[in-house]
Amino acid sequence: LKLQFLYFIGEGGGSFTNEMRLFVLLSCAVSSAYGVTCTGFACPIGRSTVANPGSVMCGGAICGVSECCTRNTCAGGPTNPAPQADYARCRSQYGCKTGVACNLLSTDGICDTGCLDGYSKAAGSSFTLTCSAAGTYTDLSSTGCSPNACLSGPFTPASNVDYSACNNLTTGGVCTPSCEPGYSGAAPSSFAVICTGLAGPGFNYADVSGISCNAIQCTTGPSNPAANVMYGSCVGQRTGSLCAPTCSEGYTMVTGSSFFIVCLPTGSFVDSSSTTCSPSSCASGPTTAVAAADYTSCNALATASTCSVSCRNGYEGSGVAFTLLCIGRRYTDSSGAVCSPRQCTSGPVAPSLGVDYRTCTSLSTGGTCSPTCLPGYQKASGNSFVLQCAVGGVYIDSSSTVCTRIGCMNGPTNAQKGVDYTSCNALSTGGVCNPTCLSGYSQAVQGASFTVLCSISGYIDQSGLTCRGNTCVAGPTNPSTGVSYSSCTSLVTGDTCRPTCLAGHVKLKGQDFTLTCLNNMFSDSSGVACVQEFDECTTVCAACPNGTSICSGSGQACHDPDFTARGDWTCTCVLPSKGSPGTTSPAQCTHNECETFSICSQVGQTCTDPNMSPQSLGDWYCSCISPAVGTGVATAATCTFQGECLQYSSTCTSQGQTCHDPTAQSDDWQCLCVSPLTGVAATRSPASCSHNECTSNTVCANAAQQCYDPDTSSRSLNDWQCLCAPPMTGLQTGAVATCTLNECDTHIRTCAAVGQTCLDQNTDPASKDDWLCLCVNAVGSAVGTPATCEHNGECVPYSSVCTSRGQACLDPSISSSDWRCECIPPQVGTPRQAAPASCTYDECNNPVTSICSENNQFCNDPDTSPASTDDWTCSCKAPSIGSKKGGAAQCVLDECGANRATCSAVGQICTDRNTAAASVGDWECSCATPGTGAAIAKPASCTFGGECVPYSSVCTSEGQNCVDLSAAIGDWQCQCVPPQTGTSATAGPTVCVLDECSIYNTCQQANQVCDDPNLSPGSQGDWRCSCRPPSVGVAVGTAATCVLDECITTGNVICNSKGQLCSDPDTSPEILNDWVCSCVNPAVGSAVLGIATCVETGECVPYSSVCTNQGQACSDPSTNSDDWICACVSPADGVSQVGKPAVCVLDECTTGVRCPDGQQCLDPDVRPQSTGDWECVCNAPSIGKLRGGAASCMLDECMTRGSICLSAGQECHDPNTGTANVGDWMCRCVAPANGSAVTAAAQCTFNGECAAYQSQCTKLGQTCVDPTTTFDDWECRCVTPQTGTPATMRPAACVFDECLVYSRMCEGKGQTCFDPNTSPSLTGDWECRCPPPTTGSAIAATALCVFDECMSLNISSTCSGAGQTCHDPQTAVNSINDWTCNCVAPAVGSSIGASAVCVYDGECLANSGICTAVGQTCVDPFPTVDDWQCACVAPAVGRATTRSPAQCEIDECKSRCPTCASTACSDVGQTCTDPDTSYSSLGDWTCSCIAPSTGKARGRAASCARDECSTNVQICAAVGQVCMDPNKSDKSLDDWKCM
Repeated sequence: LKLQFLYFIGEGGGSFTNEMRLFVLLSCAVSSAYGVTCTGFACPIGRSTVANPGSVMCGGAICGVSECCTRNTCAGGPTNPAPQADYARCRSQYGCKTGVACNLLSTDGICDTGCLDGYSKAAGSSFTLTCSAAGTYTDLSSTGCSPNACLSGPFTPASNVDYSACNNLTTGGVCTPSCEPGYSGAAPSSFAVICTGLAGPGFNYADVSGISCNAIQCTTGPSNPAANVMYGSCVGQRTGSLCAPTCSEGYTMVTGSSFFIVCLPTGSFVDSSSTTCSPSSCASGPTTAVAAADYTSCNALATASTCSVSCRNGYEGSGVAFTLLCIGRRYTDSSGAVCSPRQCTSGPVAPSLGVDYRTCTSLSTGGTCSPTCLPGYQKASGNSFVLQCAVGGVYIDSSSTVCTRIGCMNGPTNAQKGVDYTSCNALSTGGVCNPTCLSGYSQAVQGASFTVLCSISGYIDQSGLTCRGNTCVAGPTNPSTGVSYSSCTSLVTGDTCRPTCLAGHVKLKGQDFTLTCLNNMFSDSSGVACVQEFDECTTVCAACPNGTSICSGSGQACHDPDFTARGDWTCTCVLPSKGSPGTTSPAQCTHNECETFSICSQVGQTCTDPNMSPQSLGDWYCSCISPAVGTGVATAATCTFQGECLQYSSTCTSQGQTCHDPTAQSDDWQCLCVSPLTGVAATRSPASCSHNECTSNTVCANAAQQCYDPDTSSRSLNDWQCLCAPPMTGLQTGAVATCTLNECDTHIRTCAAVGQTCLDQNTDPASKDDWLCLCVNAVGSAVGTPATCEHNGECVPYSSVCTSRGQACLDPSISSSDWRCECIPPQVGTPRQAAPASCTYDECNNPVTSICSENNQFCNDPDTSPASTDDWTCSCKAPSIGSKKGGAAQCVLDECGANRATCSAVGQICTDRNTAAASVGDWECSCATPGTGAAIAKPASCTFGGECVPYSSVCTSEGQNCVDLSAAIGDWQCQCVPPQTGTSATAGPTVCVLDECSIYNTCQQANQVCDDPNLSPGSQGDWRCSCRPPSVGVAVGTAATCVLDECITTGNVICNSKGQLCSDPDTSPEILNDWVCSCVNPAVGSAVLGIATCVETGECVPYSSVCTNQGQACSDPSTNSDDWICACVSPADGVSQVGKPAVCVLDECTTGVRCPDGQQCLDPDVRPQSTGDWECVCNAPSIGKLRGGAASCMLDECMTRGSICLSAGQECHDPNTGTANVGDWMCRCVAPANGSAVTAAAQCTFNGECAAYQSQCTKLGQTCVDPTTTFDDWECRCVTPQTGTPATMRPAACVFDECLVYSRMCEGKGQTCFDPNTSPSLTGDWECRCPPPTTGSAIAATALCVFDECMSLNISSTCSGAGQTCHDPQTAVNSINDWTCNCVAPAVGSSIGASAVCVYDGECLANSGICTAVGQTCVDPFPTVDDWQCACVAPAVGRATTRSPAQCEIDECKSRCPTCASTACSDVGQTCTDPDTSYSSLGDWTCSCIAPSTGKARGRAASCARDECSTNVQICAAVGQVCMDPNKSDKSLDDWKCM
């Protein structure tokens, strides 16, 4: 019978706190029907009846002993215990726990006795108990235990102890250990050996004597020292130490090595190394040799030998003996010898003819010189040589230099115009000649003969002869009829002119001539004739018809193309009539009125002119397009349409199109283009039509010109143009163009190549080969070829330096070396003195490129170097795109670029039917398949099918398309519409991205990098082009303008290294190698592509190198002495210093280097010598950095959004961590649960018991897992990045170190992450901390680090050691070397980077040193005598002391100093203690953990431990269990457990 009792334990308030359900099994009365019980059963001896025998049912009809009886227990020990036997294991085999003396062995129980520690069993293994009435038993085994032999030594021997006296004893034996030889210690106490039995074949014992043996120290050196051996590294070592003796200075080890020290009782040791040291050889000569000394006699000796030096040949002095000391086979000359070179002042012993030795005089022996040839001689052979002085100060010419006379066959280098040098050109150096005037020239000033002095290039005319050209005043000797020679008078010999025709006369077509003045006159030998003009259209004569009257009679115009020819006049049609010209007769003209009137085309009708005679007007008519019918004369027709066009025709005709309904179906009517317009028909909307008027135009082609229609839209008519064929220029709208031909457009380079300009005197296309090259800043010109120019001044010898580079030479004054090279238009640039200028040539300034502007396009010359030509391009203006090299571009305007967002916002596709630049307003939105519909310049009304009928708005509202995959229910999808991309989503919107760089190729065409910073479809028009490094530049929506400052890439490092400025005159990427180093004012000088030679002033003349060697500039502000200054050179900045280098910093981020948007520039080391280490660092929350360029940034949105998932017990995942991919993060359920959601917590599906209990876990940010199908085994588990042990049927104890997630953000800035509280319920408290020696931290963000250099112990001690305070004015991380030491008031003074020189007053003038020597300052408070005081300097505190140092102290827990705790303890929640605040005890502060945590550390934060069992052990012990805390970190709480 199973009865249930309910017991309620009540409390004072009448409520129940606990319920106990007791199930009691009651026995039934004895009955044969139900079996028998143990009631009355008699048990045998040694056994007792079970408790409650009536409740025990027997298995059969008769009860047995095994059912009704239990064995008796022996409560006491044996009555006859064996010596040293251990009976503990006999008391523990039946239910007792180890160590509890309950003696529960019962009658007939069997156990195996053991022996006590230190003893072993001799005989017997087990025994049978016999219990007595008294509860005792007898040991019947005859077990015996014998003591162990201690043969294996101590179990844990003490170091250096001799145990020989103990190793042969047995358990209980007594011994006294001693120290091994070479070791000593306190007298040990003896101890009884107890063998542990822990090793064999013998046993170990424990040493409990307390003996301690220490190695004897060797203090007095070896007892047997070897010669010339040094034992300094061995003295003070102890027995067993290893040391290496070395040889004395000047000696070399022959044998021997390191050795173990064996100390003697005297404290000395034995040299057991066999070290031998012998004198070092001096074979390698002296380390610091006296110049020109001869050491031959010394180099074969060794240490301790004596020698004397002497002077080498060519030197003089006195030698002194000295003793050698060889180190590393070299020795130092301590003789004091001086060897001075002999001076050579008297020239060579035997000089060679024509050799100039002036560079060799006044040199000394060893000096180097290169003899040269005297003027008029040239070197045939020979080279430089080293002087060898002989007696008397003369030397020997050992160069073998041979100089020979120069011949003057090259003529003069500065020949005078009109002078004949025939008599001079055959001479050589020293010859005499007398130049004369050439024919056609006369002497202006009488010249004289001169002695020729030849050079390689020629000789200089020093005769003083001046010849002027004779004047041509009389005109030609054989003048032509009808020619005017007025432009040819007053010319001189060599000048040219171009005669012209008299009024009423013209040259014959294709003829031209140029005259030259020769010897007082010129002759017209050109054969060109000027004939009388004869315009057949206006001239009236008996023998010829009057062209004008014949043409005008037919309403036409007369034209005579050549006034010198007869019978070539024509009649031409007058617009708007057209027709081919008629030669000497009227033309056949037609007038199509349909070309004049556009009324028909405006309403989508055709125009017909049945009679195109110019006299038949007003008969044109409009006709409707079939199948519509209707006509109208001189006006639009009234058309009759069919089908749906009856209702919708106006939609088409309003756009100049016709309507057509192809079938009887509804909504299939179309708009069609009407000829001559062309285009694709459009259903239910106007078509996109165009008309290129040049397709039917022959006017331009008849004139050999090109036709161009800039706007082919249907509304733009009569805007066609005729363009002249290159190289001619000119255009005309609606008519033939008037063309010009400037031959300089094609021949300008011929002139520019030699620094001359080009001039075309007649740009008529019929006038050819009349272009001239004109000299610049010189006299001369030539037709069709470069001129021979007559220069003046210094440009006579140097003009070729300029003209060889296509530049002009100018000598502005009579001063020497002031000639310069200048750029010649169209080149531009800054002139450069005595060197070629840096010129550029932008071909877009050339008239030939006007074709770009004429077509409303931009001109661009990618390479403006003068040598790069014909690379100009025409580029279309935005928003049109297109370019062409050397001509007008075909521009394309895809209007979808500006209007795509209108279509994509509702999930439609944008199409521009006509991308001609002039065709606008024809873009359309069309529905994405399978939807149907389209509309021009606006979103369409789309028709969907299936489930998309009710649900399409769900997709289109997100700019996506709806697709129903099948007839099944719930399978409709939202899909991205091209050019967007993304994964389709069922029954809801998806996540789409739009990379605009996949649409626009503008950047690629400009060889630039395209970047779309935001791939969200709603963000359009933000794509940008970036220049490729090292060029910089970025532009949104168009190609960037690139800049390449070579000073940033190359020049600054080179120029700044010597304190000079770098400048790049042209930062165009195409112009390279033009950077310049310039001296800093007031120094002068500059150099291209290298260090300049600077001319200094004042004290900077001798001292400038002190500054320039540090990359700084020197300046002397006044005439005072010792006031010269070193100053930082831009782009470096800093504080100038008088008489020493300045303290400069160079933040490369301020020099023009650029990081992209979303990144910041950081220069980790701003020392001027540290360049090229700047970095681009991604802005938070993005991470990433790169040295010297743009970083690849990564944005894991889970770093900022992950808490949303974690709080629901889910994992966060960002599938694309590109910075432009935002809004795609998702929460995912932890397996085996499934489910996910984008940008929100998911709805998870759990299984098993978790379906009912998952909320117990998820409400705490954990997940639920049911591992098996059994009941009550579901678990709560921590979700990554949380950690912890799963818990069954309850929440787990999880910890969340947020640095597992956010450390990358800190590390991206070089910082460390710290989470002070890892409880999952407390988030957002993680910190980024700055690395030493910088300081600073920030919660949940990167820190702003500061670097107070005064917190450096070395720097701080520099100031504090002199009794001064340290101050760092700029604590930015990259601001270094700007700290100062400041004197403590009332003393004054400060110094950058060093202790200051303080100016004290009163008695401190004489006594300040007493205070500053101990790091204190001096104060004289009153004018009385002997009251000066030493005072403590902050952060030290203490009372000032009169006439002696003060007693200062510093509490490192409360002060700020390099060794102070600062916030090291408080930052981690610990307390700080400074046990000794004396100023001599620094760095002894400690951090201590706050109870109940334990732990402390000196000079740093402590590692705290917290054993939670210390406060919770009683909970476990109350139920017989033990407490365990698996993680005793003070950050790991609530993880203790009972076991």
